[in-house]
Amino acid sequence: VTIDNISLLSKNYSSSSSIKNIFGNQVKDYIIGTNVTNIGDYAFYGCSSQTKVILQSDNISLIGNTSFASTVSIYVNIGSKTLLALWNKKYNNIYEIGTENKLPAPTLSLVSQTQTTLSVKLINIYEGYTYTYDGKSIEGEDITLDGLRPDYKHTFSVKVSDKAESLSYTNSSTYSTIPISPSVRGSALSASSLQATASYQ
Repeated sequence: VTIDNISLLSKNYSSSSSIKNIFGNQVKDYIIGTNVTNIGDYAFYGCSSQTKVILQSDNISLIGNTSFASTVSIYVNIGSKTLLALWNKKYNNIYEIGTENKLPAPTLSLVSQTQTTLSVKLINIYEGYTYTYDGKSIEGEDITLDGLRPDYKHTFSVKVSDKAESLSYTNSSTYSTIPISPSVRGSALSASSLQATASYQ
């Protein structure tokens, strides 16, 4: 079934009223046309036979609560606002249209840490988007901070935007530098005195 009706899809439904009441419960695959820009709450709620939806529109900026079941495979174009909107709603079963290539959201992974440095890597990078950290464009996939203090906690937030910067997705991860580990070792012991050596690692 192909749906390209803006008002039909942008409407907010409920758990007792959805697209199912219009097209029935036997439809397995839906195609959302290029004119659609919003998908309302509970749009496909209760469509128990649905296994796949193809979002042909690249300009869907808002996807409501529980619009699709978590088991439905969702197909979109890379570089679209639609993909950003799906990441914002934390959908996992996202694939590139025409392929079976899964499109997980960009995430940060810790590469290395010392008492004074933190290094992270941005994974799942796609063409058609801009990536910024601390308001600056990211060159490559690595971000390194140095000159930090031991046991310092820092939150890395990377913003992923469409080329027009009209919609974005943000991934944040918090990591800490290695803390100082003091140790004390006795070097001389008598009945009335104790000599010890302290060290830090």
